[in-house]
Amino acid sequence: MARVTRKALDLALASSKALKPPISIAWQYAKTEMAPPMTLNFFHGKVGQNLEGIVSKTVDSFISGLEKKLRDMDAEERRKIHEKEASIKAAQEKAKLKAMAKEQERKKNEAEKLKKKTGTAESKDAKKSDKKPEMQAGSQQVKKVEAKPQQQPAKKVETNVKMTGKPQPKESKESSKNKDAKQAPKK
Repeated sequence: MARVTRKALDLALASSKALKPPISIAWQYAKTEMAPPMTLNFFHGKVGQNLEGIVSKTVDSFISGLEKKLRDMDAEERRKIHEKEASIKAAQEKAKLKAMAKEQERKKNEAEKLKKKTGTAESKDAKKSDKKPEMQAGSQQVKKVEAKPQQQPAKKVETNVKMTGKPQPKESKESSKNKDAKQAPKK
């Protein structure tokens, strides 16, 4: 409804501003040309000028009233927009405060859980510290046993250096006989 009223007021304002000059020109022409000869002094005299002043003031007040109503409507719309923005900001601040409170509560709960865990962990550590001397003595013995590895003699590989410069394993006499036998041409 407000939009329809706004459009109607805009239309009335625009038409009244647009019609004021042509109407005043038409009035000047009418009072000079169309007025009966005996009434010229009436329209051109004090009474006519007072009548023109009253009509002019009425039209001006009508136009200013329309402009005022439009300004008021705009101000109301701006006020509503500012109220919405303020309510949105207030809601955002409220949500932010809730989130901060929730985060603090979560951190507090985590700290309590950590205290509970460390409290139980400390008691477990105390129990472990009682068992550690026994474990340490046994682990040292195990380390001593592990520290003495059995060494096995390394296999020696004899190498021959040929023209290519690559080390070749030295062949035994038996394997060279087998090789010669394989390479010998068959008859």
